[in-house]
Amino acid sequence: MKRLGIVGYYGHGNFGDELFLQAFRRVFPVNEYRMDLLGRSGALMRKYRDSRLDAIAERYDAIIIGGGDLLIPGYDVANQYFLEEFLQVPVFVHGVGVPTWTGYDETACNNMKKFLRSEAIQGICVRDIEGVEWVNKNIKPHVEAVFADDIVFSLLDTVDFRYQPKTSVERIGIVLRGGQNKPDCKMKEFVHFLLQQGHALRFIMLGTGKELDYDLTAVEKLECLDSDRVDVVVRQSDVDLLHAFDGVDAVYSMKFHGCIAALMHGIPTFALITTDKFVNLYRKLGIADYIIHHTNARLFESVDSIYSFPELDLAGIYESSTKGLYDLKSKVDSLILSRKKVNFYFL
Repeated sequence: MKRLGIVGYYGHGNFGDELFLQAFRRVFPVNEYRMDLLGRSGALMRKYRDSRLDAIAERYDAIIIGGGDLLIPGYDVANQYFLEEFLQVPVFVHGVGVPTWTGYDETACNNMKKFLRSEAIQGICVRDIEGVEWVNKNIKPHVEAVFADDIVFSLLDTVDFRYQPKTSVERIGIVLRGGQNKPDCKMKEFVHFLLQQGHALRFIMLGTGKELDYDLTAVEKLECLDSDRVDVVVRQSDVDLLHAFDGVDAVYSMKFHGCIAALMHGIPTFALITTDKFVNLYRKLGIADYIIHHTNARLFESVDSIYSFPELDLAGIYESSTKGLYDLKSKVDSLILSRKKVNFYFL
């Protein structure tokens, strides 16, 4: 049995991160691999002296860090995801993003350099070309960063329906993120505008656990749940959540993987956030006009453009995402089989 430690923002019910785990489990099946979920656990592991930190080399054949926006230049997350102890074994960083909107913090970037320049680093795969270029230029890691599309696109073959365009928009799906209700947020006005225009609304809760609580609070603040044309979809498992988009004619999403999941179903999808990952993906797909920040008054003019949303061919992205995962598996297996010793030290 091969032993892997998985590090990321896991265990909190966040939609995209739980889908990452689904994708990893398909590539690293349980009959061959034991995956130990370390989660976003660095600080707590150190605080309570988790015994796993003292025996990384004995417990794991390799560590996989990712996916998600973990290479953050604007603030330091080294004590959460990039612990020195991990470098006792081969480390692979996979499916990560670089949120350059956070700025540039010298301490954060120096800690990234210190970790990613270690000889223990055996692979770095970033989910957009812009992020690859930033890492190779600014971090200069031990191994050059390469590109593969977001991990979740590898689940495209599990999608159980494709949206069929209609001549009228009946129900609109909305994906909110708790904590995004800024003073200038126009979502409350927008949902009431949609109701006045005769549309039905479905709030799709893409989270479980505490993330679900945050998202439900965001919906409640819109003061529209008493309408008979509003419903809320809550699912109990992340497998269900990937397939929660049936019955809507368009989606407005604050969540990146809410956008990806809806696009995988062929549904016209507006991104309500303008950070790197949204912009880079939508530009690549040729749908940058469908990025409208939730504070932008252009929201109220956007419904008409649903009818002109292009049909997207995601075959190449699916292939890129899947190939990235199987390349990762091949490298992990090769290192484990060769029993290659990786020295623990920083440059």
